Formats: sequence, structure tokens, C-alpha cells
Amino acid sequence: MKTENRETNCYKFADFTLETEAQTLSRQNEPIHLAKRPFEILLFLIENRERVVSRDELLDKFWDGHDVYDDVLRKTVSAIRHALHDTKKPAQLIETRRGSGFRFIGEVEEVQSEQSKVNSLKAEVKPLTVFDEPTNQQNFAPPKISFWRSRIVLLSILGLILFLSASFAVNSYLPRNAKNDRRQMPKIAAIAVLPLRNLTGDAANDYLSDGLSEGLINEFSRHGELKVISRSSSFAFKNKDVEPRDIGEKLQVEAILEGSLRKFGDEMRLEVNLVDARDGKVLWTNDAAKSSLRNIFTAQNKIACEVLAKIEAGNCSPPEAAQNIDAEAYRLYLQGVQLRKDLSLEAMTKAVGFYEQALKIAPNFAEAHGAIATTYVIMESNSQVPPRSVIKKAEFHANEALKIDENSVDALLVLSETKTSENYDLKLSESLLRQAVEKNPNHARARMWLANVLTVRGKFAEAESQLLYAQQIDPLSPGVRLNLSELYLYWRKPEKAIEQSDFLLDQNAANPSALLMKARAYLQKGDIEQARKFWEMLSDKDDDSSIDFLIKQGKTVEARTAIEKLAAAERGVTSPYRIGCLYAALGDREKAFGWLEKSYDVRQADLISMKIDPALDSLHDDARYQDLLRRINLSD
Repeated sequence: MKTENRETNCYKFADFTLETEAQTLSRQNEPIHLAKRPFEILLFLIENRERVVSRDELLDKFWDGHDVYDDVLRKTVSAIRHALHDTKKPAQLIETRRGSGFRFIGEVEEVQSEQSKVNSLKAEVKPLTVFDEPTNQQNFAPPKISFWRSRIVLLSILGLILFLSASFAVNSYLPRNAKNDRRQMPKIAAIAVLPLRNLTGDAANDYLSDGLSEGLINEFSRHGELKVISRSSSFAFKNKDVEPRDIGEKLQVEAILEGSLRKFGDEMRLEVNLVDARDGKVLWTNDAAKSSLRNIFTAQNKIACEVLAKIEAGNCSPPEAAQNIDAEAYRLYLQGVQLRKDLSLEAMTKAVGFYEQALKIAPNFAEAHGAIATTYVIMESNSQVPPRSVIKKAEFHANEALKIDENSVDALLVLSETKTSENYDLKLSESLLRQAVEKNPNHARARMWLANVLTVRGKFAEAESQLLYAQQIDPLSPGVRLNLSELYLYWRKPEKAIEQSDFLLDQNAANPSALLMKARAYLQKGDIEQARKFWEMLSDKDDDSSIDFLIKQGKTVEARTAIEKLAAAERGVTSPYRIGCLYAALGDREKAFGWLEKSYDVRQADLISMKIDPALDSLHDDARYQDLLRRINLSD
């Protein structure tokens, strides 16, 4: 559809007119300012409107494909959209195809401009040319130029040509990294790694682009002098066109690492840019050499090391160390990581299968050992498998991971659960979690788990400190907010619990966990009406909360009947601790201690909350309560 001879030099669409010769854009005869490059790109999209124009094609055509951050293209297209008043969704003129490019979708009329018609008429009229024969040929002899002056002029011209040629050659062929090195690197104390865009043309490769992104996050996270945003917050921007400054403000970082994974035949290419989040300027670009899939992990490791060196945030293991990890094992591991995000039993079981395949190929693959151990613990804690049926397997793989890599945070997290599940050794659990945080200060989950242990031990202020730090490195995570809300309930600070819940409800008014937390906070304050208001908003109401309302309202007979019914159901088997708490709130100490002893007999994890649980406040003066605290190592 592209018009090569420019006979069609005027395009009309919507209320707009674009003239190619005059390079003008107008709306209802009112001129609209559009810079040269946005104008050229708009024209190119119109001329090629029968197809999607890829980002790569636009970058190659209008920026020569060199040293350009993809955000420059996004800004340019955004400028075009604003000029065309096409900023609302769905787009009416320029459509964005995620992972592909852009297409002009408006109806276009091709016409000839008025100026072009005039030029055409002029061209059809042949002008008369008069040649006067000279009467004296000698009168037209050229002026004489001195011998030396002519050579000086010639040499000056040649010198200028050589200088310009040399300048062009230096600028064109200077290595990209050398260009980057000439830029002054600003101080960077906080960084976010955005998910790499999967531009391979196959969505099935998401596991690879996501996995490589997480690998970069994990490598940066080990360096305590650098604040690194956790995966859950940085991945909130996956496949979203957001300005670097907006990302920087939301995540509170100075720099963003963004890039893409591309495929060329049997080879991959990992392209990344380090961008200043304050002004959107590119600070550094990797050399983006093509690699076979077997070498892609080496490329990832090399990028991590180069960025850390560039921003002077510490050293990482040299790229050569990555050669020891089998690429196929790494690929299987990444597929397992991608599956595990589902959290369903089927997905978790499949993830374990991928980890096991990876370990058959590479028995000394520490990350795979840590991943399978973590998966088993999740399955156990979510009651997806029979109680304690996979604990030993989890502990075995965690120990194997630590033998191979003493810095394995995943292994330490697992052991903090498996080594303390039978004897409630919370001191050991706290020690292991502190080691995990020390090895990886930017590991939000490690800090959250440590905060939980500190909370049940009554160390509320320190637990709050850990969660607030986790919030800095994972600012968009609802999990951190929920943990803070629960901490404040145990700390008897319902107003603060409400604040955290309100933040979550601002993001999602139907968040069930936030609604329940807010209802519990108002119950703690004694405001039954407000508590019921938020509890009624829950689509899936549990029987436990309804009993809480009955007890608070003094309806003891109805409450007792409801508790007995709940105790006889599956809830009595799965959570004897909760039944004990309900009887304690009702004022029935005998039955409360009976159910708490059942919780201890099956080593229920929830029992560790008994020191701080408001539901058990009425039991604190009973010797049986103190004895139970001693047996679960909470008497200190």
C-alpha cells in the first residue's frame, strides 16, 4: 500500500489531513504541531496500514537500530496519539499490538493536495528558453585563478572532507559500551528489574524471559548496599507501557533495567538497557550478542556482573562460573518455577516433576534443590498433601542445596519450617531466618517469615521494622500489607490494622483478606456495627467469624451451639486450635484447654500464636496456659 511515487500526497482520516510534501498535519484546517520524527512515523504507519509494523522495524528505520531505548519509541507514538486525540481505549487510529508493534486502523482517504495540483499544472506548461548567440567569444573567457591559491582551496576542501569522514567513522563504529562509558553514571542506590519482554514470537517462551528476569533480580538482591525491588512488585508492570518516571515514583528507585528476549533461528538474543528512572535517559546498553539457548544463562550472568560493576554496587561471581550450570537443567528449572506460581496441587506436582528432571541432569544444581524443597513446604502448609508426608523430602533437598551453595536463602527458609515443626523450636527458626536475611537483604519473603516468628514471640516492634523494610523492596505487594495488618491486630493496635486494610481496599474494593482484617479490627475496637458492615461485604463468609459476632453480642447459647457444630465438622479436625480459641472467647476454659491440647498433640502450626492471640487473653492467669507456653518454647 505504500506509495512509492508520492502521487498520493494527501491523506484524510477522521477530522485530520496529512500532507506529505508540505509535511503538515491539520484538523479541520487548523494546523497541528508535530515534530519531524513523529510525523514521519505517522506517515509510515499510514502507508503501511495493511499490516502490523513491528517495533524493531520502526527502530531500525528511524533510529538505525543503534543504542536506542524502546521507551523512546513509546514516547514518540504517545506524542502522535496526543496530537490525534487518540489516547482513550480502545484506540481509534493507532492500535498497539502487545509484543508485536503498531498498526494504523483508521479509515483513510487518499487524495491529491491543492499545492500538488498546482505543481502538476506548472509541470505540464513547457517554459520558453532563449539562447542569445554571443557576438564575441573572447568576452566570456573564465577569470584566471593563481596556481597556489587553487591548490590551497583544494587542500582545505580535502582536509575538511577527511575530518568529517573520520568523525563519522568514530561516531558510527565506536563500540556501544564505549559510548556508554563516556556518560557520567549518576548515583544509584535502588533498582528495579522489569520483566523482559518475550519477543520470540512464541508465548510458550514466557517461562524463559520471566525466569531470566528473576535470575537478574536474585543476583542483584544479594548485594546489601543496593535496594532491589522484589519480583511481585516489578512484575506488576509486565506488558504495560508505563513511563520510566512513573515506575520510578511508584517503586522509589533511581534506575530501571528493562529489555527483551528475541529469537533468530536457533539463537536467542538478550537485550537490556539500564535507564535513569528520573529522566528516562539510557545509562548503559549491553552488547546484545546472539547466543544459543545453551549459553543464555551465561549471557544473563554477564549482564548482572556488568551492571553491578557499572553502578559500583559490588561484585558478582564471574560469568565463567555460569558455565558449570547445564543449560537444559536450567531450562527445566525455569519451567518448574513458572508452573509453581499457579499454587494448585496439579501445578505444584508438575513443577516437582520438572525439578526432578533438572536434578537428574545436574545433581549439583542448588537452585533446583531449593525450589523442590520450597514446593514441598508450600504443599504441606496449604494442606494439599497428608500431614507431614513431604516434610522429610523438603528437608533433604534443603540440606543438599546448602551443601552446594551455603548462600541458598530458599534452603534456609525451608529449614526454618521443617526443623522446628515438631518441637516448636522458635529460637532456631529465628536464627535460620536471620541468616537468610543477612545473606540476601533484599529477600522480601525472608523478612516476612522472620517478622512472623518475631510476632509470635511478642517482639512486635522488631517485627514491624522487618515488614516495613519488606514494604520498601516490595511496595506493591498485598502480602506485606496483610502481614502488617495482622501484626497490628496482635499488637492490639486496631486503628493501624484498619489503615493497612484501607490501602488494600483502595486497590481492590473486593479484596476478601482486607475486608476480613478490617472486620476483625473493628471487632477488636468493640464497634460491632462497623465490623458487621465489612463482614457482610465478603462473598464467602466463614463460620468462625459469625461465631465471633455472636459472642461479642452476648448471644452465648447460639454461639455455643454453633461452636459444637463446627467442632463436629471437618474444621474440628483440621484446626483444633481455632475451636479452642472460640471456646476461650465464650468463657469455657475447660473445653478451650481440651482443644488446645489436641492442637499440641498433632503439632498444629497455628498453636504458636497462642502467646499473642487476643482470643486467649482470658486464659493468661491459668497454670495450664503457662505450661502449654513452656512446652512450645514460648515461656520466655
